[in-house]
Amino acid sequence: TDAIRTPELQILPSQAVQTKPIGKNVLLTCKANVENMPLLTEMQWLDPNNRTILNNDVMYTSSPQRMHTEQMPSALALIIPSLRETEAGLYTCTATYANSEKLYKSVKIETI
Repeated sequence: TDAIRTPELQILPSQAVQTKPIGKNVLLTCKANVENMPLLTEMQWLDPNNRTILNNDVMYTSSPQRMHTEQMPSALALIIPSLRETEAGLYTCTATYANSEKLYKSVKIETI
């Protein structure tokens, strides 16, 4: 079976809505399910205001990014240390495949 896999992003843990206690560390991993990994570019996480969450390499001396991403092989982790109520909302992982296809996957974080 030479079925071409539809390129898609997958977020782990896989629940569409994740309820987390305030003050807990949150780790979400966005994995790419694609035929040809080198064709995947621009993988990033967007916060509930649609702003790109920066990689840990980009550190601001004045105010370290609380929330940050970490590049992993074929995945991008989103780390939220000590979750705040104000950080609840929809987080979206995006990427571009083969220069043309936009991939999106979202997860909703709710706080308790």
